[in-house]
Amino acid sequence: MRYYTVIIVLFTVFWKVYSTSISDCRAEFLNYRDCVKGIDNDFHSFENVCEIVNSDKCKKFFEDPITIHEACNTELRMKNVLENIKRYYDNGVNYYCQKDEKENLCPGAEQAIMILEKYQNNDISDSIQILKNSCVSKACTNASINFIDYILTDSRDFNEFFIKRNETVPYTDNENNVFKETLSYLKSEQCGKSPNSGAELFNVFDLTTLLIIVLINIYLQYN
Repeated sequence: MRYYTVIIVLFTVFWKVYSTSISDCRAEFLNYRDCVKGIDNDFHSFENVCEIVNSDKCKKFFEDPITIHEACNTELRMKNVLENIKRYYDNGVNYYCQKDEKENLCPGAEQAIMILEKYQNNDISDSIQILKNSCVSKACTNASINFIDYILTDSRDFNEFFIKRNETVPYTDNENNVFKETLSYLKSEQCGKSPNSGAELFNVFDLTTLLIIVLINIYLQYN
């Protein structure tokens, strides 16, 4: 099973770049490495991760990473990586750290914690229920919409990354279609009508395929 697919690939690429590139931009970035490192390796303490990346220091960094040093704007490879990091923060971090209207963590964070705690025994019904629950909160629904839209937008780049490594691409055309239909559902009036509002969606798709909808990684193995 593939969980957390794509999320960490940006950081996998990033660490390879910054470990081999000696520059003023990289030197300045080292002052903020804890902001990115927290997301990369520290999912086991999820609330701690959200606290780190949403600290004043890290929020300032993620707002516009390229501005940490003037050299970051001229070194194209570093600039590209930093832009990807910002996009992930704007969409991915919010998916995991977003809270609902009652200040409870949204289902995205619940899914991450669940996978880490019982990765080998993950029950498909848990994944389905978590996706259903996203519709209960407007804030959580919006975070899920932004995240899936982000995945769909960047899926071609992710696939090219794996093709270059002679590995299986993370998302097939069929899986991308599931993402698209899920995105349409989350944007529909049907989503959020009741705690059970997601039931109709789950009858449409193969349950095994639905596992990928919850989106979330394995790329640490590529470090």
